[in-house]
Amino acid sequence: RLEEAAAAVGLHLNSEKTQYISTCNDDLDILTAGGDVLDKVDDFKYLGSYIADSERDFKVRKDKAWGALNQMQKIWGSSMRKSTKVRLFRATVEAILFYGSEAWKIKLSMSKKIDGFYSC
Repeated sequence: RLEEAAAAVGLHLNSEKTQYISTCNDDLDILTAGGDVLDKVDDFKYLGSYIADSERDFKVRKDKAWGALNQMQKIWGSSMRKSTKVRLFRATVEAILFYGSEAWKIKLSMSKKIDGFYSC
């Protein structure tokens, strides 16, 4: 049905690139109209964030935020006012770190890692 609806508007389902996540504990395969089996995965990246594993997504976000922080070394060592540096930090590093965080399932261990990001 999905392929038929997509074809009606000129789209094509690429069975080699298409993956799906199931919230059910079933072992049923999803087949395309051509008989290809779609890959079932436990997690995948959607709009830059891993959707099923908050810990994994946080680790990726933390690594990217550290990279952004390190690229701004000249700013941190400059004579710029501290308040301006804090605003830059919040606009860049924090934005990278917390992108997609509204969907995270935060446990105590992850909360400590988030707090630890600021003390390292």
